[in-house]
Amino acid sequence: MEREPVTYGDAGRKDAGGAQIVIHQTVTPLESDRNMRHLVVLATLMTIPFAAAASQSDGPQNVLSLQPLTVVLRSIDVTAYSGEYERAITEKFSLGVGGTYWDGSLADDSAKYTSADFKVRYYLWTSALRGLSVGGSVGFSRVKTFTTTFGEQTFGGPSIGALAEYQLMLGGFAVALVAA
Repeated sequence: MEREPVTYGDAGRKDAGGAQIVIHQTVTPLESDRNMRHLVVLATLMTIPFAAAASQSDGPQNVLSLQPLTVVLRSIDVTAYSGEYERAITEKFSLGVGGTYWDGSLADDSAKYTSADFKVRYYLWTSALRGLSVGGSVGFSRVKTFTTTFGEQTFGGPSIGALAEYQLMLGGFAVALVAA
C-alpha cells in the first residue's frame, strides 16, 4: 500500500524587501526495508557514546559474530546468515546490534525471514562479554512466504524478545550457547 508524499508549507516569512517567502518541504514515507536499515544504523550509533565508559578490564570489549549456514537434504533447502556486534559498556552490561536472514524451501513452498535487532545484556556473575547473561531485544522482523495453496504473503512489524546466553571467551574467539 503506497501513500502519497506530504507537503508542508510556511508562508509567514518575508524577505528584506517585504516580499513573502514560501518554503515547501516534501516528505515521502519510507518503505519498511529502509526503516529496518535506519533502525540498525541508529542502534549502532547509540553504542558510540558508551565507548568511553566501557570498563578497562582484561580481555576484549567488543565481539563480532557471524554465523553462515546452508543445509540441503532431499527436498529441504535452508540458507541462513546471522551477525551481531556486541560492546561492553560497563563492567556488567553490553549493547548489541544484530541481523538475521534465512531463506528456506520445502518442496514447492518457501519462506524468507529478515530481522534487525538492538540488544542489551546483563552478565550475572562475571564481567561483560563472558559467562551467563540475560537481556532483551527490540527490532523489526519480516516474513515473506510462498505456498502453492495461498500464493505469496508478506508479514512484518516490530519485534521484542528475551535473551539468555552463556558466552565463553577462548583466546580471540567467543563461543556462545543462546536461548532466545
